[in-house]
Amino acid sequence: YAPMALLEGGTGMGTTSVAGGSPLFQWARAIVRGAQERAKPSDQRLGEFADSRLPGVQSGLFAERPTYPALEQIRLEWWLSKTREWLTVDSPHVRTLLGKESPEALSARLIEGTKLADPAVRRALWEGGLPAVQASTDPLIQYVLAIDADARAVRKEWDDKVKAPTDRASEQLAAARFAAYGDAVYPDATGTLRLTYGRVEGTDVPGQRIGAFTTFAGLWDRATGAEPFNVAPKLLAAKDRIDPNAVMNMAVSSDTIGGSSGSPAVNARGEIIGANFDSTVLTQRNAYGYDRNVNRSVIVTTQAVTTALRDVYGMDHLVAELGVPAPRKARR
Repeated sequence: YAPMALLEGGTGMGTTSVAGGSPLFQWARAIVRGAQERAKPSDQRLGEFADSRLPGVQSGLFAERPTYPALEQIRLEWWLSKTREWLTVDSPHVRTLLGKESPEALSARLIEGTKLADPAVRRALWEGGLPAVQASTDPLIQYVLAIDADARAVRKEWDDKVKAPTDRASEQLAAARFAAYGDAVYPDATGTLRLTYGRVEGTDVPGQRIGAFTTFAGLWDRATGAEPFNVAPKLLAAKDRIDPNAVMNMAVSSDTIGGSSGSPAVNARGEIIGANFDSTVLTQRNAYGYDRNVNRSVIVTTQAVTTALRDVYGMDHLVAELGVPAPRKARR
């Protein structure tokens, strides 16, 4: 799991775990792999480079998007440091990633030298194909070329030993569920747009009762000034302006799965009341079956968003645009 998550992503941590989510690195990998994969028939490529998905890859590569070199360097440095920490310095994967360099020096060299922040450079490399990629002197392109075979090997091992057996077991489970329930149970996690429903309610887990709501008062109560309860300084500075009873998050008994983050939560009146962003730990079993008794999605409320925009960041113009009434003078 660790090599796959750190070198390739896509195991539940998401591809943003690779290179700390650096857009520059993701562009470099898309350019390198796109050049390699497009030389193959569509059905023999990595799934993300099939003909049907290439327009999406291209639009992401060619789009104007700001990058911040200092942040990019931090992301790469964090990723390289954590990969070395978790896989250890003796791992061949780490030797491939770092060679004789330190995470700090390598990340600085790559970010300072790359030209991939320029969409015209990315377009030229993409349209130039494999010859252009192999001839490129861009350090980030050359780095991805150097580590790509190792990352691909990790991905193949994962696919062969984990994904393939899991997929076969999932097919058997789906067949058994259909034999037992027929079309009375809807297909899940098919990648299609769907609507799910549930109640705002707490839940019982072994030895603990989890309430339906968390408030800003609960946030202050847990704040210790140290990880993982180190509240952002700007939020902490606004404590006296924030209603302690304002609801931050709520638990909902909806049927969700990984990939549902960002989905709007809508009440019976059609009003948006929040956005799904997490789930309780027992909800992980939802990949195989929905259990109404324990399944809880975690929703950040619109009240929390309004509170942050208005009382923490002072973005009254955006709050007004969202249709929220102006705050009373006493709150300012």
